[in-house]
Amino acid sequence: MKARIFTKILLALIVIVVICLALIPTTIKWLATDWLTQQGLDTHINDVDLSLLDSRFSINGIKSTNQQGKGFQLGEFAIDFSWAPLRDN
Repeated sequence: MKARIFTKILLALIVIVVICLALIPTTIKWLATDWLTQQGLDTHINDVDLSLLDSRFSINGIKSTNQQGKGFQLGEFAIDFSWAPLRDN
């Protein structure tokens, strides 16, 4: 009986973690767009990608302009990170 409860709790935790990981890119895209809009910039972000297996975070296709038409455009912004320092303490 305890094993079944433990299995259900473990399965629920795994589902919650997977859902959270799937929502991270969407949340980052929404937060970045919202913050830039608050700064007075009209912003469009094509894609946000987080790959924990490849140790890479990237934002693709950012275009942001102000009311005068000035702004910036960025093809890709990427951060590569390493799990080794975390693993090695």
